[in-house]
Amino acid sequence: LRVEADVVVCSSSGWAHGARVDGRKVVYCHTPARWLYRTESYLATEQMLAAPLLPGLRRWDRRSARRPTEYLANSAAVRDRIFRQYRRAARVVHPPVQTGRFRILEPEDFYLCASRLQPYKRIDLAIEACKLLGVRLVIAGDGPARADLERRAAGTAEFLGRVTDEEMADLLGRCRALIVPAEEDFCITAVEAMAAGRPVVGFARGGLLETVGLYKTGSFFATQAPEAVAAAISHLEQLELVPEAIRAHALRFDVSRFQAEIADVVDLALAGGTNEQPEDARKWLGQRFADDTRVAAGH
Repeated sequence: LRVEADVVVCSSSGWAHGARVDGRKVVYCHTPARWLYRTESYLATEQMLAAPLLPGLRRWDRRSARRPTEYLANSAAVRDRIFRQYRRAARVVHPPVQTGRFRILEPEDFYLCASRLQPYKRIDLAIEACKLLGVRLVIAGDGPARADLERRAAGTAEFLGRVTDEEMADLLGRCRALIVPAEEDFCITAVEAMAAGRPVVGFARGGLLETVGLYKTGSFFATQAPEAVAAAISHLEQLELVPEAIRAHALRFDVSRFQAEIADVVDLALAGGTNEQPEDARKWLGQRFADDTRVAAGH
């Protein structure tokens, strides 16, 4: 594939960054291909099928990563992965969230998980944690892990399957909190929950560290264990959080902010400039690791 334009913006988590462009090419990267570099996140059968191809695909992927004029990352966590895998620096531009779709409602007595039901999403942790606390859990979403999760829950959690956007907005507005048990690249759903004035209980890694305000809009757990999730939920219940303040925090990630940042990137590219600052990449990584350690140590 070859594209002719003054500036091309590619949205990629796999192949799109390999497109050949006659002009300046900006790649908005959601993560370097998870199925190439984070294979532990996928099912064992898929890993075995792909294993013979992985070395060659990784070589192609890294060669292709040299082509773009610059990289954008959807979170600081993804920016770090881009540097590790490609040795490319990247500007962080958080994804757009349609915060106007959500409103503050009266919370009801249930916690919510909203996710594709894949093993690496670790919904099992939320199920076990809510069992320990004896609280109600509602799970929205579908996927190959659903049957196993339903067996694990044994009637202690309610599985809704796929829901519409309107139903999701209603669930996020009515839940006590959204539980995010896995490491997420960014997690738009967490920002949507906060746009509805509801807090987030999440794993203290990945994009949540950039979106959830510690003790202001949610709480973290540092280890993926049911007891740690349960402790974070219990701690959250002791906080006096204000829904309007939680929503105000989420508005920082609104679509309008994303549009302005992307326009700035394109204008700079048209002028022949770039946001890449390779000399800062190691500083970014060092600061990021320090931040992760600080958060984990506090929980």
